[in-house]
Amino acid sequence: MRVLHDIIIILFSAIVRYCCSIGTFFKFTVMGRSNLPDGPFVICANHASHLDYIALVEAMGIPYSDTIAIAAMDFHFDSSLRSWVVGKMFNLVPIERAGSNANSLARASSLLSCARDCKAFLDKGGRAVILYPEGSRSLDGRIQTFKGGVYPILKIIGYPVVPVHIDGTFRVFSKARLLPRLGPISVRFGVPRPIDPARRTDKQVADGSAQEAVEFVAAIERAVRDLARQNPSSD
Repeated sequence: MRVLHDIIIILFSAIVRYCCSIGTFFKFTVMGRSNLPDGPFVICANHASHLDYIALVEAMGIPYSDTIAIAAMDFHFDSSLRSWVVGKMFNLVPIERAGSNANSLARASSLLSCARDCKAFLDKGGRAVILYPEGSRSLDGRIQTFKGGVYPILKIIGYPVVPVHIDGTFRVFSKARLLPRLGPISVRFGVPRPIDPARRTDKQVADGSAQEAVEFVAAIERAVRDLARQNPSSD
């Protein structure tokens, strides 16, 4: 069933790419694109649909090859066939998320490996890393609490963090829907927030200052919620 779901995503995403590019079939609105840094950056956005990745890359206006997204290993990489299917459509970096079957040591190792891969991608000329601080797709379209565990990733990557709100993808293709439907989608970019790159050992970064992490992630969450309030049709 998951592979079938992925195939549907691939086919519909191709339609979304086409529609977003030429503005036909449904309204695609982009706001705040001028906020994007000239150099590499990290996108922190709300997450309500598998179409969020497509909407974000189209809204940024950069090649798909210059963008990667952090994705749950237990969902997107649980079989070689599934990994192949999603790999044909998306540039994904796997990470073990909380609640998976992996133990805490494996999750910590996965976090550090993911962060290093993302940093290397940007250091070598990539433009953007997409990260969803909620950890999973929203079940009702509302923004969920951002998880503090994303802070070590942002710290190791070390590039500016851009808060983003996506509206409409939940209505078009929510977690509960097998088949997507057409509808308006909008993406609003906020003001980038700098983050001091990690200058400590990986273990120190992973442990981190709890207060520092809470404050930074909370500030990004507030920024995304503020962007959502600027859109009266927000999910």
